[in-house]
Amino acid sequence: MNNKIKKMIQRLIEILNKNSIFIGLKKGILMDTLPSNIRWFIDLPIIRIFRVIGGLSLLFMFFINNGLLAIKLPKFIFYLLTIIALLQLIQIVIISIIKFIYGINKLLRHRKDFEIRN
Repeated sequence: MNNKIKKMIQRLIEILNKNSIFIGLKKGILMDTLPSNIRWFIDLPIIRIFRVIGGLSLLFMFFINNGLLAIKLPKFIFYLLTIIALLQLIQIVIISIIKFIYGINKLLRHRKDFEIRN
């Protein structure tokens, strides 16, 4: 019985490797969604630290504004967290716009990258 299961799994893997949908999904996942200079900028350690702090600030502000977290913060810290959260939100929006434009541009100008041949 164990041999039968191994053969079925091997057959399934062979079918998936030949399936153009599976190949297309694999190709799409591995494709870059950002230009290399933006990817380099995002991968800088200081920007990564800023993204973590900004994300936590964004979450913290969300919890405070919706009453999920009942903490009374000093005005200075509240305004600092608000500014950091807004900067993080702006960064997320800008990166999303760049990804969208870059993806459409890549689809239109580099069609050969998307061809899947069996």
